[in-house]
Amino acid sequence: MINKIDLTNFKCFKRLALPLTNLTALTGFNASGKTSTIQSILLLAQNIQKTRQDDKISLNGPLVRLGSPGDVLYEESSTKLAKVSIESENEEISLSLDFSKRNADRTVDIDNLTLSSSQGVFECNSTSVLFSQVMGSRSSIFDSIKNIVYLSTGRQDLDSLFPTSHDNCEFNVGEKGEFAPWLFDISKDNEVCSSKRHPSEMADSFRRQFNAWFGDILQGAEADTQLIENSNFVRLLFRHNSTSEWRNPTNIGYGLSYVFPIVVSALLARPGDILVIDSPEAHLHPQGQSKMGEFLAMISSSGVQVIIETHSDHVINGLRLAVSRSLISSSQVGMHFFNSRSEHVISPLIDSNGQVSEWPEGFFDQAEKDLAELSGW
Repeated sequence: MINKIDLTNFKCFKRLALPLTNLTALTGFNASGKTSTIQSILLLAQNIQKTRQDDKISLNGPLVRLGSPGDVLYEESSTKLAKVSIESENEEISLSLDFSKRNADRTVDIDNLTLSSSQGVFECNSTSVLFSQVMGSRSSIFDSIKNIVYLSTGRQDLDSLFPTSHDNCEFNVGEKGEFAPWLFDISKDNEVCSSKRHPSEMADSFRRQFNAWFGDILQGAEADTQLIENSNFVRLLFRHNSTSEWRNPTNIGYGLSYVFPIVVSALLARPGDILVIDSPEAHLHPQGQSKMGEFLAMISSSGVQVIIETHSDHVINGLRLAVSRSLISSSQVGMHFFNSRSEHVISPLIDSNGQVSEWPEGFFDQAEKDLAELSGW
């Protein structure tokens, strides 16, 4: 599990040291640094997954597209060096980037790359060299970052056919959720571990457990898939309840299609895996948003680290309800409010009753402000 992210001269941050928990919610104003924080992890992840054979880092790839070096270096930096460090309980990966030279392919030179663990310190200026050294060290943080799964806010366009994947990561639904139907199809009869089972569903099969949670979030909705013979495609079908007709995603609305890859990846992820979700509330009714918060809390309590970026007070309230119902410990849930005006991050605490320690200006208080004005208070 990632316990801390430490950034220096990275995008909008001169310095940021941010603790992470089992479930971390990044909230706050637009353009305040939430996405940049997630991008720092994804930058390291995509370069570990697609290792270059030189001393450079690619800023643009399958997980994150940061543009040019000028878009990444903190604009008021007094040096040409930026640093990204990611820590677990016993390990730390630290990447120092040198922006002093402009590379035509929009890469950045590696000044230093270090992995510190109980087995020693690996240090070099090349991802390929470090990768070969780490392969034999069984680094848990290295493996977790390498296998990280990211779901962006833009999901796969609604369609009836979806592709298969050759990715070795068993819960990688793809950035847009495009491989979720295929993973659902091959996992239908697999057993879901007891810590993730829905309390009202006795059967332990993936399909039954999936539809129990899916129906919780979406008022009884269900999903199913069909492998198209002699092809590399899977058909995805939805229905509103157990007695209604099966329909293609194009005929049933965006909410089900957006929730589908989240539930698939969450149920397939194993303890130690990391799942990053941008806007889990997208296209969901407020009740569904609250249920989504509870569901992600349950997944996190099973050992999967979950990091979300959200603007939804309903998702946050779902997390609070999960704590108050003892579905997850208050110490396992972290919230960070990014305030662009004060240029710092405020981290309210949740107690065992689901109560929040402080409500800074702009922290999910707009509904109260609007109602106060409408009521003439």
